[in-house]
Amino acid sequence: MASRSAFRALLVLIALPLLIAVAPGASAVIGPGAIADQGSIYLNLSNVTNGTVLNTTVTAVFAPAPGVTWLNLTNWNYPFALQAGRLGVSGQNVNRLTLFVRTGGASLTGVRTGAGNISVEIPADIQPFTFYDFRIGYEIHNPNAPLAFTLYQRGTKAGPVTEGNLTPSVIGVGEGNLTVSVLANGTSVGSRVIPVLKAVPVTAPAPVNATTPPPENTTTTAPETPSSPQSTTAPSAPPTPAMATPSTSPLPTATIPAVTATPPAVPAAAPAEATGPSPFIIGFAAIIVIGAAIADYLLLKD
Repeated sequence: MASRSAFRALLVLIALPLLIAVAPGASAVIGPGAIADQGSIYLNLSNVTNGTVLNTTVTAVFAPAPGVTWLNLTNWNYPFALQAGRLGVSGQNVNRLTLFVRTGGASLTGVRTGAGNISVEIPADIQPFTFYDFRIGYEIHNPNAPLAFTLYQRGTKAGPVTEGNLTPSVIGVGEGNLTVSVLANGTSVGSRVIPVLKAVPVTAPAPVNATTPPPENTTTTAPETPSSPQSTTAPSAPPTPAMATPSTSPLPTATIPAVTATPPAVPAAAPAEATGPSPFIIGFAAIIVIGAAIADYLLLKD
């Protein structure tokens, strides 16, 4: 009897890790490979089950621009709730940091001052299917050093939806890099570095000046009127009018300047996607479970 129980326990211990691996975990696909300032990124979330502690972070690193003292990360829209949430930002090379959160008709604000590295956090739940806009205001500490800001949204997932596609916009970087990461229960399930390229201004083509052609040089001669109705002399035929001479002035041409786009200096690596176990592992686990059942039957028969 003891040997039978020990054999059964051994088979269960072998099969349990393989069966647990069958259930896929949360994953995130992040892109695109590069954007221009005021462009959008995307985060495609999958298999985010209830109770998962989700943490989405965006780190922006860029050089200070004259007259620019803010960074906007807008149009965040989760299809599920994040309860016990925390919305925060940390900044480097700043003396003052402000986090302004706008959602619907409500707004939240957090402000801190310091010298160099500052963090601001606001406790707030994220509601499903609700747009959130984040505005980060700052005062620069050293104008000759780069700026770095990390925005994070953290909370416990709740709701029936397990997948979502987010397409937030980034405004105020100018030129630099974004690092977008998603953690589920403290484990990274997706991360990508996205270069922010300097937008190339597009010059409008020169307007075409319409030239009015000169009026046609047309001469009309009235026919002669007979001097007397008793005259038997036929009136002379009217002269043929002169043909209009078309203008020989060449048509003006418009020069359209060439527009060149600057390619990204370093291509972004493709994100790693979470995958489930191979069919071999699933089949092997099934064989072990079936074998355990057969062996248990034979031991009971003996």
